Amino acid sequence: MKKRNEWVRKALKRKKKEKDRGIVDFMMIIYHFFEQLPQWINEMTDPRHVSYIQYQQADLTMLGILKNICSIESMRQMEEKLNEEICIDTLRILSGNRELSEMPHYDTLNNYLERLSPECLSGLRKKMVVSLIRSKQFYKHRLLGKYWKVILDGTSLFYFKERHCENCLSTTHKSADGKIQKRYYHNVLEAKLVLSDEIVISIGTEFIENECEDVCKQDCEINAAKRLLSRLKKEYPKLRLCVQGDALYAAESIMGICQKNGWEYILTQKESRQKVLADNYERLGEEKAFVENMGKEGGVGAYANGVGGYAGKRETMNVYEYRYTKREEGGRTQHPFPMDHEYPSNKAEFRGDDPYRSRPLENRKRRFQQPEKYPIPD
Repeated sequence: MKKRNEWVRKALKRKKKEKDRGIVDFMMIIYHFFEQLPQWINEMTDPRHVSYIQYQQADLTMLGILKNICSIESMRQMEEKLNEEICIDTLRILSGNRELSEMPHYDTLNNYLERLSPECLSGLRKKMVVSLIRSKQFYKHRLLGKYWKVILDGTSLFYFKERHCENCLSTTHKSADGKIQKRYYHNVLEAKLVLSDEIVISIGTEFIENECEDVCKQDCEINAAKRLLSRLKKEYPKLRLCVQGDALYAAESIMGICQKNGWEYILTQKESRQKVLADNYERLGEEKAFVENMGKEGGVGAYANGVGGYAGKRETMNVYEYRYTKREEGGRTQHPFPMDHEYPSNKAEFRGDDPYRSRPLENRKRRFQQPEKYPIPD
């Protein structure tokens, strides 16, 4: 039998679906936040030959976006489902091209996307992010009133039984019958900017891939994070960030980059990642400051400043911990976070700066960034 909370979730989904107006809401968001989006798209470097240009770049880019938001799995399905007058009218409004009379063929869209430089799309994303930040509509959701929260996390894109390209990562594992099997895969690291409790957008992307087939050491998520953070500093030099991530990023190299760039950081702590830090934090015992009845779970918050110095670390490591009891399971759950921010002695001020509030956002972000698995048409 299904649990009652599952019934509630289904009821909420039905209510949200009744209010969902589909493409109308999408178009309203575009015109409210990104009124100049068609112009920005047309300003990108066009990879096509001048003599072959029939459609504007905004026509083709908006068509690709329209295909994805309508959950159309293949280009052929797009050709069949969107080849209607109402769809052409919608694309005409989105792209701003009043002279558009026919829907572009999917081969035209494929050829354009194959030639389009990824740097052009990255520049387009930067214009959109800067536009949202300068609108000042999300300033109240910044951490401590001045830091924009950025969440780092990697995700898998594809797995193959045979090598897909020279940039593939590889791994070996033993099957149930004892055979050693080799798998090839592609991963990507995403940096998500938290604009509010319900809005998380992409601010940076870094592919985790090998430079060539015969490499001595494979690329990894930490190295990709170093490249991504360096690029974020270059693209947004004046933006004050608070980098957040799981225990994988609780490395001194990542903390050092954040301190060098003048950023804050809040990372998850595990004994397997920073064992000396965890031991020194536990030894503090009653020296830690405790605040009860925090968060929606009514848990206990504890913090200790300067723990990294006790552990012999060069980077600043102040530890915040949140403990609560799960009602359903009855188990005790704790979440320690090493961070750069030093908490004040005033417990009332500490109560208002709960970094645990970002954890549901990170979980939601993981679901949203999982790529769609589109079947390849024959």
